[in-house]
Amino acid sequence: MPYELLDQEDYIEVRLWGDVTKWEIIKAIGAVRIATPRKDRPDVWVLAEEVFIPFPDYGVIVDKALGWIPLRLKGARSALVVADAMQYELARVYCDELRFCPYEVAVFHSKEEALQWVFEKPEAKPSC
Repeated sequence: MPYELLDQEDYIEVRLWGDVTKWEIIKAIGAVRIATPRKDRPDVWVLAEEVFIPFPDYGVIVDKALGWIPLRLKGARSALVVADAMQYELARVYCDELRFCPYEVAVFHSKEEALQWVFEKPEAKPSC
């Protein structure tokens, strides 16, 4: 399984590595949903350098994610931490697809920036 779910005290961390497929990502989204059904804790997704998600897979991932999201999530946040410029640009497309989602999603180059943003510290600004 090319992902790991770490249930931290204040947030859920998901680490992806290797040749992760869209179906494994969808399974990880489901695991996050089970861990925090009302999304009362933010989630931070950390992509290893070798992770590549083909562009056509984003539509399937977004459709499945939106199907599992409770409608009243005002203020909830998810952050994506990427390892390189290619991941960054593809993750921005994912964020754009989720712009009508009832919670915020943003992309960062470091876990520290992502954690600042999900906990609403003003130093970090979302990329999407």
